[in-house]
Parts: sequence; structure tokens; C-alpha cells
Amino acid sequence: REKAAHAEEADAAQQKLSTRVNEYQACLESVGVNAVSLKEWTQRDSEKQQDVIMLEEQIQKAMDELKDSRKALQEDVQREEDFSQTIAEVREQLKLTREAADKEGAASDGEDTASETGDDD
Repeated sequence: REKAAHAEEADAAQQKLSTRVNEYQACLESVGVNAVSLKEWTQRDSEKQQDVIMLEEQIQKAMDELKDSRKALQEDVQREEDFSQTIAEVREQLKLTREAADKEGAASDGEDTASETGDDD
């Protein structure tokens, strides 16, 4: 008897569930949704998810390339700054060498003038 009562309860619950499923299906169909359209929508949704994943990968790749380009540009700028500093140092050395040469030239000119004056006496 208990089994029979339990079976009746299960049948009633199953019947109630089937009724609700049918109502839900009728509601979906009333707005133009059926099993075929749901399958198509699911397929499109899956494809769109794949597109999103592909786009995310492309964006990440572009960001990585941008990071690499930025690093390369920073290295170029640093090399340019180092080169400019080297040029400035070389110019300063040339200036000092010129000044020293000018002083030596002036000193030797003075000696030459003095020795020439001494020779003439």
C-alpha cells in the first residue's frame, strides 16, 4: 500500500512537472522560440563566445607587442641620450684641447718674439 501511495505521489509530481514544461514550451513558442531556434541560438552563442576568446587573445597579443615596442623605443631613447652625452664630452675635450693649444701657441709666440728681439740686438 505504501508503495502504491508513493507511486501515486511520484506520478502526480511527474504530471505536474510535465504540465509546467508544456506551459513553458507554449510560452516560448508564443514569442517565436522553439527547439530549433534554441539550438540555433545556442550555436550562435557558442560561436560568439569563441569570437570573444579570439578577440581577447588578439588584444593580449597586441598589448604584448605594444609593450615590446615601448621597451625598444625606451632603449633607443637611452642610446640616443648616451650618444648625445658622449658628443658633449668630446666637444668639451676638444674645447679644452684647443684652449691649451692656443695658450701654448701664445706662449711660444711670445718666446719667438723675445728671441727674435734678442737676435736683432
